[in-house]
Amino acid sequence: MNDRGHGTFSVTVLSPDGGNWAQVCVAGQIDLAAATELAATIDLLRKSPARFVFVDVAAVTFADVTLPDFCLLLRAALPGWSAPFICRPGPMTRQILEDAGVCDVLAVRDDLPLLDVSGAALRTGRYRRDSRPALRMRTRFSVR
Repeated sequence: MNDRGHGTFSVTVLSPDGGNWAQVCVAGQIDLAAATELAATIDLLRKSPARFVFVDVAAVTFADVTLPDFCLLLRAALPGWSAPFICRPGPMTRQILEDAGVCDVLAVRDDLPLLDVSGAALRTGRYRRDSRPALRMRTRFSVR
């Protein structure tokens, strides 16, 4: 972690090897200090085979226009058949996304689906011990 005096944020990308989904966990204070790292995350996802991208914003403690910009740029960067979803926004985050028009363009979910390696939502809501997918986890950025 580096101290830049702008607060703390992190972006983590989870995806199965060759899978058709990716999960992006965005946490902390998402402001202009996070823009470069969020742009690098978009570049990473543009090159991935992920058809479904779930952006988990549950751990966002502060957001300015950088977060809606990230969501809209992610949508524009993915192929037309891809579907990004914004998951678990808190009240403040949801309000920012609504004010920016993100909720009119992207699907916003109150939950974060559990996915298997094929990208299908698991019906039980929890993984069986022998069915947990092998995830490749990349902690892309963490700045304090």
